[in-house]
Amino acid sequence: MGDLPERFGRPNTIWKRYDRWCAAGVWERVGRALGEADLAGEHDEVQLDATSVKAHPTASTGRRRRGEKNTTPTRGGLTSKPHAAVNDRGQLLRLILTPGQRGDAPQAPALLEGLHVHHVLADAAYDSNAIRRLIRQMKARACIKPNPTRKRRKRYDRQRYKHRNVIERFFRRIKQCRRIATRYEKKVANFASFIWLAAGITTPNECP
Repeated sequence: MGDLPERFGRPNTIWKRYDRWCAAGVWERVGRALGEADLAGEHDEVQLDATSVKAHPTASTGRRRRGEKNTTPTRGGLTSKPHAAVNDRGQLLRLILTPGQRGDAPQAPALLEGLHVHHVLADAAYDSNAIRRLIRQMKARACIKPNPTRKRRKRYDRQRYKHRNVIERFFRRIKQCRRIATRYEKKVANFASFIWLAAGITTPNECP
């Protein structure tokens, strides 16, 4: 906040307002508006994936408020894991934050809940019978790379699976922003708000 022009006001005042807006979900709505992400619309493809983000040591310090989860401490150090669902244009539809050691597959139901989609693309980390059954219940088709541990390999559309680089490019874009590439925020809502804002301003343009 200290880098903002003086005409914006005192840094502490700006931060308090940002903090209140994070708690109220304002930045998620701003990110959706900037990225033109239609959560209620019908999508040909939705892609699922997650990425690991290193956290600065200060992100795990300080007193936590009631109901606030510290997602950073993991066996591999201080990391957080944003789990995302994006459409075929790389627009962010859903976001979940977990500690870095959490698996990808358990987040899939929440990422897909309520979405109207024809195809779900995901890598082998999401290859489970439960997720495939959920996708069928959504009247969608799963394009998920089979896990090598499966005794009976599931078929998938290899040509369509090539489109999955859209979500990989999405993570690459938002990680061009310093506050996304490294987590400095103690609060989950504040870090998630930066991701939503970055998703809005980097679609289709990348951060400088």
